[in-house]
Amino acid sequence: MYCFTALGIVIIRGARLLTMTGEDLERGAIWIEDGKIRAVDRDFAAPRDAEIIAADGLTILPGMIDAASDLLLAPE
Repeated sequence: MYCFTALGIVIIRGARLLTMTGEDLERGAIWIEDGKIRAVDRDFAAPRDAEIIAADGLTILPGMIDAASDLLLAPE
């Protein structure tokens, strides 16, 4: 797991991206700047100071968070 709390640019490359809005990208890239997703595309020319994360072989999809879920919690 990776936490994007630092300022700056992080680019995740090479993962299969399930966009949920149409075309999935088999080898896509995500541009994250100052902790927010700025763009999703096939690839980007990364600035020199960007942190690059190689995600080859992984799948990324939009977060599916249910704050009321008790799935995987230990029984009481």
